[in-house]
Amino acid sequence: MSKVDIKNFITDAKIIMNTDYPPTRFIVKDILPSTGLAIIAGPSKAGKSLFTTQLLNSVAGNCDCFLGHEIETHGEVLYLALEDSASRIKERLLKQKLPVENSNFKMAFDWSKDEKAISDLDSYLTENPKIILVVIDTKGKLCKEQGTQVSYQGEYNFMGLIKDCADKHGICITVITHLRKRPSQEDVYNEINGTSAIMGSADTILILKRPRNQNRGILSLTGRDFPEREEEIFFDYETLTWKSLGENQNANSNMTPERLAIINAMKSHGKPCKPSEIAEVLGKDNKVVGNLLAKMQEYYFVKKSSQKHGYWLLPEWEDEEIKISETELEDIY
Repeated sequence: MSKVDIKNFITDAKIIMNTDYPPTRFIVKDILPSTGLAIIAGPSKAGKSLFTTQLLNSVAGNCDCFLGHEIETHGEVLYLALEDSASRIKERLLKQKLPVENSNFKMAFDWSKDEKAISDLDSYLTENPKIILVVIDTKGKLCKEQGTQVSYQGEYNFMGLIKDCADKHGICITVITHLRKRPSQEDVYNEINGTSAIMGSADTILILKRPRNQNRGILSLTGRDFPEREEEIFFDYETLTWKSLGENQNANSNMTPERLAIINAMKSHGKPCKPSEIAEVLGKDNKVVGNLLAKMQEYYFVKKSSQKHGYWLLPEWEDEEIKISETELEDIY
């Protein structure tokens, strides 16, 4: 590089301080900037793909918020769903009860690998300039098997190609990846699978964790454009969507699909009911349902009727005195 070329790269603090720069733009306020490379990482089966589908559909549609944060920019999105199928995506979208007939939400289930993958993505984005967000699910599916031979520099160079592509087109490219099985006691971001080059190359990193059989998750966020923080989010088993604490009406970390099924069965019954009545609706054993109800009572999901022995209510129901027939008395005693 000549001396003339070098001078073109030099500036000073005075010039910087006297220059007006546009404010940082976001796709989702304080979660996903409009330009750059983002990483979403989490353990297997924590809900990353459902989180991603919800995010993309919200940005491509007319949703005002995502996890309680304002969606500042709506537009076309591209989902490289390399671990999914069209039928699974359809089922997921229907269950999430979001707008589904959306031509702004584009997806592909197969793509080229390594550097050619980024070259092909660059070409697609050039031909489709309305795309504002790309999600690659997952990084491992985009790269050929490298085993333990992957180096920091090699991974940094590859992630750098993705970031250069995002910056060139002025969009956000988000890469989904996994966490190591062994948790870090010092820094959750050290758990990201691969070398530290992944974190070093990214502008924004989101880590999603959720204990098995619970709906409470922790979303850890760090980036160049917002303060590092953690947020409690909650998984709704009924709609397969993530919600913020303010959005979730049953923000309890001990909700499970089995317990939700019992609550729904009781709601459909519409009045205090016996375990046998719930079991009949769910096709389960009476004793199993009884044990579940007893456990659910500890978390105030249900309560025993004080007026009618052997009956259960939802907490919001009035426990009014109910006349018991002779047949029911015989069943109880």
